Amino acid sequence: MRSEKVETVTTISQVEASPTAPPRIGHLLPGITPKMVGDAVKLFDVVGVVICSIIAHLTYNFILDETYFDLSRNVGVGMVGGLLLVLLLTRYNSYELDNLIDLTGQVGKLLSSWVISVLLLVGIGFTLKISEEFSRGWMILAFFLTPAALLALRSGVSIALIDVMKRGYLQRKVAIVGAGPLSERLCAYIESRGPRSGLHIIGIFDDRRTRVRDKVAGVPVVGTVHDLMELARTYRLDEVIIALPWSAEARVAALVEELGALPADIRLCPDLVGLRFLDQPYSRIGAIGLLHVNSRPIKEWALITKTALDYAIGGLGLLFAAPFLGLIALAIKLESPGPVFFRQRRRGFNQNMFTVWKFRTMTVLEDGAQVRQATKNDDRITRVGRFLRKTSLDELPQLINVLTGTMSIVGPRPHAVAHDDYYVTLVSRYARRHRVKPGITGWAAVHGFRGETETVEKMAKRIEFDLYYMENWSLWLDFKILILTVFKGFWHENAY
Repeated sequence: MRSEKVETVTTISQVEASPTAPPRIGHLLPGITPKMVGDAVKLFDVVGVVICSIIAHLTYNFILDETYFDLSRNVGVGMVGGLLLVLLLTRYNSYELDNLIDLTGQVGKLLSSWVISVLLLVGIGFTLKISEEFSRGWMILAFFLTPAALLALRSGVSIALIDVMKRGYLQRKVAIVGAGPLSERLCAYIESRGPRSGLHIIGIFDDRRTRVRDKVAGVPVVGTVHDLMELARTYRLDEVIIALPWSAEARVAALVEELGALPADIRLCPDLVGLRFLDQPYSRIGAIGLLHVNSRPIKEWALITKTALDYAIGGLGLLFAAPFLGLIALAIKLESPGPVFFRQRRRGFNQNMFTVWKFRTMTVLEDGAQVRQATKNDDRITRVGRFLRKTSLDELPQLINVLTGTMSIVGPRPHAVAHDDYYVTLVSRYARRHRVKPGITGWAAVHGFRGETETVEKMAKRIEFDLYYMENWSLWLDFKILILTVFKGFWHENAY
């Protein structure tokens, strides 16, 4: 039975990776999601209102045979009107994927929001005593032209979204844990909505594999939670929904902890409300409510921004550091025999293995089941290596890892595989640090938690800082860490 189970899971992965399958948007760009589509439509709405304001102004001047065109005021009014419209439509959830597809259900909301926006604009103009500076003819043209243009835009968006979703794009890949009645109700509801749900169930996973049905509401039961963890290593999984009775509190809590190592959103399908998760965010898929217990860190626009920052800093850093890299390589080669670079296996994003690049600072190149950490006055460290480690210049080749996509400029610093294997069972939530790319520098590093971890408590403190970074990430936090790295991150007493 075990071989059949693994074979089924492998088949899912092979189908998704088939070369004959159409390329997925998620494979072309890092994580395009329905929320990002909604944000793009918001931008289109604001731009659309501004363009309609300009066209109305030009048209009215052409009718009056006017040759003087002052577009600046009309652009400003258009931007304010567009922002007001977006705020009102957001309250109607008009930028949710379901509503973007359902054009007929949004016509009334769009028209009423536009009327309210215009009334607010008139009120602002009256309050500021600037209404007389704008032509009534322009206002009437813009009043009728704008909603017509926006409805045409929404119609195109609706048609395009329906088309791409029928092809399987923009759908979040979902795994469901649990093969009981709750899972059956959830699967039936998602399947009944089709592409409109924005979800694609890849299968159901249950540790009672030999004691449950082969299918639940038409969805196959393909393996255990262990199989799910293995599958997620190579398969882009967006979300895991735990559909188990909340009365089984210990089991649900254990699953949340175990699945927390995956770089995916973890949600609970509600049954009996457990006090443990009452303070967590709540969302809905139509009539089905879901509790967020572990949201994926650094996603959507944040992920794109951080990736762009990595490539920009990584490329410029490698360019400016090139002369120093040559001098360091020469010094290493002249002092002791052996390679210039030290390469070692590390676990990165989603616990995938990668090879980290560093300048060689020791007389040994350890990368096995036992890796001895560097200690103060370690006799394995060369003279050049001691200087490189003290100044963190040995880390410069990791810019290559950044440009190859295996590391980030800022993130949890990667540990040797042997150390990962040792601490994962000793430090709570240790595996969660792999939910983002490892970094050259990080929040823990600038607070002095780097170098030797001779006690479990030191590693636990490092993980605490890593998790804080992941849960509170912002572009400003990355810049703050970079600034702190310059002043106290490169040269530190623990760097030896």
